[in-house]
Amino acid sequence: MTDETRPAPGGHPGHYLTAYVLGNLSQAGQREVESHVAACKECAEELEALRSTRELVEGAVGSGGGSPEALELDRERLGRLLVTKSPRPKNVALWLAGAAIAGVACVIVMYGLNALNAFMIEPDYLGGPADESGRFEGLQATEYGPTAASAPWEEAAESPPAGKWKDEAAKDLEMATAGSSVGPEEPGVVTNTEKPSDPGPARPAQDPRVPQEKERAAGREDLSGDFDRASLIQALKKHSSESTEGIGEGSRDPEHGRLQKTWGLLDAPMDDVLFGVPGDKPADPRSLPEVTPSLEPQLRAYLYYKSLDRVLEWENFKASDLAVPPPVPGDEGLGRDEFLRRYGVEPFVDSSLDRESTFGMDVDTASFTRARALLRAGELPDPRQVRVEEFVNYFRNDYEANPDQVFSVFSEAGASPFGGEGVDLVSISVKARELGPGERRKAILTLAIDTSGSMYLEDRLELVKRSLATLVRSLDGDDRVGIVAYSSHAYLVLPHTPAREASRIAGALESLSPHGESNVEAGLEMAYHLADEVFEPRGLNRVILASDGVATAGARGPEEILAKVKVYADRGIYLSTVGFGRTKYDDRLMESLADNGNGRYDYVGSAAEAQRFFSGSLPGNLEVLAKDAKIQVVWNPEVVSHYRLLGYENRDIEDERFRDDTVDAGEVGPGTTVTALYEVRRVPRAHGELARVHVRFLSTVTSRVEELEFGLPAGLSEGPGPSEHFLLLACVAETAELLRGSYWARDGSFEAVLGTLQSMSEVFRNGPAWRELAEVVGLAWQHTVRDLGGGK
Repeated sequence: MTDETRPAPGGHPGHYLTAYVLGNLSQAGQREVESHVAACKECAEELEALRSTRELVEGAVGSGGGSPEALELDRERLGRLLVTKSPRPKNVALWLAGAAIAGVACVIVMYGLNALNAFMIEPDYLGGPADESGRFEGLQATEYGPTAASAPWEEAAESPPAGKWKDEAAKDLEMATAGSSVGPEEPGVVTNTEKPSDPGPARPAQDPRVPQEKERAAGREDLSGDFDRASLIQALKKHSSESTEGIGEGSRDPEHGRLQKTWGLLDAPMDDVLFGVPGDKPADPRSLPEVTPSLEPQLRAYLYYKSLDRVLEWENFKASDLAVPPPVPGDEGLGRDEFLRRYGVEPFVDSSLDRESTFGMDVDTASFTRARALLRAGELPDPRQVRVEEFVNYFRNDYEANPDQVFSVFSEAGASPFGGEGVDLVSISVKARELGPGERRKAILTLAIDTSGSMYLEDRLELVKRSLATLVRSLDGDDRVGIVAYSSHAYLVLPHTPAREASRIAGALESLSPHGESNVEAGLEMAYHLADEVFEPRGLNRVILASDGVATAGARGPEEILAKVKVYADRGIYLSTVGFGRTKYDDRLMESLADNGNGRYDYVGSAAEAQRFFSGSLPGNLEVLAKDAKIQVVWNPEVVSHYRLLGYENRDIEDERFRDDTVDAGEVGPGTTVTALYEVRRVPRAHGELARVHVRFLSTVTSRVEELEFGLPAGLSEGPGPSEHFLLLACVAETAELLRGSYWARDGSFEAVLGTLQSMSEVFRNGPAWRELAEVVGLAWQHTVRDLGGGK
C-alpha cells in the first residue's frame, strides 16, 4: 500500500489486513482495505492467507467433537500454508503466533480425545473405586481376556480375530455390526406337504439404520435397524487383495479378474438381496446374480489336494479341472461311533444292521441367530458352534396341527439337491398343538441378569434391558416377575411383582449398570432361591438367564453349576438361557445350562431379533406340553438301504433307551415345530413304507407317558415335485454343513446353494424366509472366498 491509500498512518499493511480479518476496523477502514485489495494482487493473496489461518485456528479450537485424523489434517494444512505462502518478514510474528495457537489447540483436543477413548474402552472403570496402586477393581473383567483364575470353560469363549488382515479388517468392520434387518417371521408359504397356501406379502420397507445414541435420545423403545452395509462392503473390498495374495499379480492374471468379479457382486442392487437389507422397497429377487461354478469350488479343490500334497502350488493347480471327490455313502468301515468321533458328524448307517435312529426333540435356534450375527460382523462362525438342527428349526413351516392330540407329524421327500446321485432327502416335522383360550397357566418368572463388566461391550446390557421390558409388556397382568442381577456378587433388584406394574419393573431394569467380574453361580443360586420362595405347583415357574455366558468368578468348573440347575429342574423350576454379545461369549455353557434346566437356548444379536423373540416366541413357549420328548425313526430295510441324520449329534439317545422314561430329553411348548432331515439311499426297484415314526413324551396335561406312532408312506416322494419350503430346508441344512466343515459337504459350495435359491419362484423369493437365508448364504459365500483365498 502507498501512504495515500493506508487506512491510518504509522502501521504495516499486514496489520490493517489482520485487523480487517478480525473485524477490528471501522466501516470506513473496511471500505479502504477492500478498495485497496481489489487493486493490489499481492495484498489480496495475503488477505486470503490470513483468512485461511483464522479458519484453521477457529476450527482447531472449536472441534472438540472432531476426530484426531481430521485435526492432524488441519495441522498439515497449516504447515503447508506457512511454508508456501512465505510472508514478508514484517508478518512473520503474526504467522508464527497463528501457527502456535493452532498447534496447541490440535494437541489439546487430540490428547483429550485419546484420553476419552481410553476411558471408554475399559468398561470396568465406570464407577469402580481405585485401590492403593491406582488400579480399578474389576479391571480383569474387561474385553482384554480372562484372568488366570477364569473358569475352565471360558477357554471355549471366542476371542477377537487374529492375524494381520483380521486385525486391520476388524477396525473397518466394527461399524458394520448391527441389528437384524429382516425379522425371522415364520415363512408361511407351505402349510403342509400336500396343500400349499399363498405366501404373505413381502416385508414392508424399513427406515435406514439410526445410531443407538440418537434412538435413545428420541426415546425409542425399539432399537432395530439395518447394519451398515456400505461399511462392510468397503472393508471387504479394501482388504480383498491382501487376503487373496498369491492368486495372481494385478489385473493381468485371469484368476485375479475372476476374484474381482466376485467382489464386484457385492455392489447394489444385489447386496440388497444377499444382505437382506430392505431399502425404500423390497429387494427384487431377480437381482440375485447368475451363479456359475467359478472361484469357490476351485479354491476348495486346491486346498483339498494340497492337504494330500503339501508342495502343490496354486500356479500349477489352477489350470486343472480337478474337483473335490464326492464322499461315498457309508461309514468308511469305521462303525458309527468311530466315524462320529473322527469326523464329528453322523455317517450313513446300513439299515440292515441298525434300522433305528433315536434323538431328543430340540427346539433351540441359537446356533443360527448367532452365526448370522457373526457373519454380519465379517466373521465366519466357529464350526464347533454350528448345529444343523438349530439352523433347520429356525425356519418353521406353518403346519396346522391336530388340536385333539399333542403332536402331529408331517413329512416330505424328494431327490436331495446336494446329496449326490441316488440320494433322497426326507423331511420329518413334528408339531405340537396350539393352546386353547385361557389354557396357559400363570407364569412366575425370575430374571437373572448378568451385569458384569463384559456386558458393557457392544451395549449388551442396554439390549438386555430393552428386551426384558418387551417381555414384560407381552405377559398377562397376573404373571409375576422378579429380578436378580449379578457381577462379582449377586444382589436382589426387585421381588416378584405383577406384570401389570410394567413401569415399576422397567424402572428396576433401567437401574442396572455393568461392573465387576461375572459370577454366574452366585446369580443363578440367588435366582433359584427367589423362585423357590414363591413357587406355585400349578404355575409356570421359570428362571430366565440373560448373559454372555462368560464366568470369571465363582465355581471353578461347569459341573457344580449344572448339577444345581438339574436339581431345581427336577423340582419344577425350569431354566431358559438367552445369549447376548458377539465377542467374548461362551456358547457351550449357555447351551449346557438350558439343556440341564429343561429349557430352551436362544441367542439375540439385535434389537429386531429381541423384539420378535421376547414379544412372541418366548411368551408363547412358557407353557410346556411335553417333557422328555423323544423321537425314534425305524427305517424299513427293504426300501431304505442307508440313512443319515443331519445334525442332532448332541441330542443322540441310545436306541434301546427310547422307552426308558428316566432319560432326560427335550421339553416342547405349544405350537412348536421340530424338524429332522435325513438323507437316504433306496433299495433299487423296492416299493413300500419308508419308515415308522415314534414320538414318546410325558404329557403335562395328563401327567402320563404317551407314545404316538406315524408312518412314512410309500409314495412320499411321488407327485409334482418337492415344495419350495422343502428346497429351502435343504439349502438351510447344506449351509450349516458347509459352515461346520462337514465331511458330507466337502464337495459342496455356497455357490451351489445360491444356485438352488435362485431357481425358486419369484413369489417365494419375495418371502421373509428366502430373504433371510439368502442374506446368510451370501455373507458366508463372500467370507469363505476371502478366507480360502488367503490360504494359497
